Amino acid sequence: MITQCSSQNRKCTLQEVQEIGECIMLNASKPIDYDTLAKSIISGNTLRAFHRIDVNKSGPKEIINYFLINSKDSIIKGLTKCTCAKDFDLLSNELEQTLKKELSKNVRPEILSNYNAVRKIIDLILEHVVLVSNELSNYRQQLIHLLRVPLDSFILNSSCLFTFNERKKFELTTNAGFLSVKKKEQYDSIQNHLASIANESKIDHPIYFDILWRDRINFKLNILE
Repeated sequence: MITQCSSQNRKCTLQEVQEIGECIMLNASKPIDYDTLAKSIISGNTLRAFHRIDVNKSGPKEIINYFLINSKDSIIKGLTKCTCAKDFDLLSNELEQTLKKELSKNVRPEILSNYNAVRKIIDLILEHVVLVSNELSNYRQQLIHLLRVPLDSFILNSSCLFTFNERKKFELTTNAGFLSVKKKEQYDSIQNHLASIANESKIDHPIYFDILWRDRINFKLNILE
């Protein structure tokens, strides 16, 4: 079981991150068809902060499900064409803008003004599609290093990933949540930091840090099971 390590000794946890990440991410078993996977990517907890403008209209869950169904081809085909980080980030930004436009129809603008509000959802979608979907099983080795870490409270509050001074540098308050990452520049700086920690700690892919989410350290097959 992973425990939080002191800022002076990141390696006490990160070696296990590498081992479990390789098992349930790089070599994941039981792949799932995109259409089935799309139903379980985004949970209600993720969307709790996405307050509606009109409670009588479709909420964020319905909007995201519609987006996932209608964007299937562009997501799958777009990912197969990604050969570098620039390609991946361009695709991610296009998807983020498209989903943000859809969500703006019935999600309060003060929520969507936080860059990571929608970007975290896109990062979760791309993570699951790359690591679990049947359609991209043959591309996993090519794409896994390009994945961005979804920035949520489990990541942002990890003492293994951020020292006290680093938290100040990235403007992360105590008990920071995903809405704490307000600007793209802040998001990019944090992602670069995580990539640097992965490199220093001999972790093959930054996305492995997402096993710090809840009890994923105990998962055996993939990031869903």
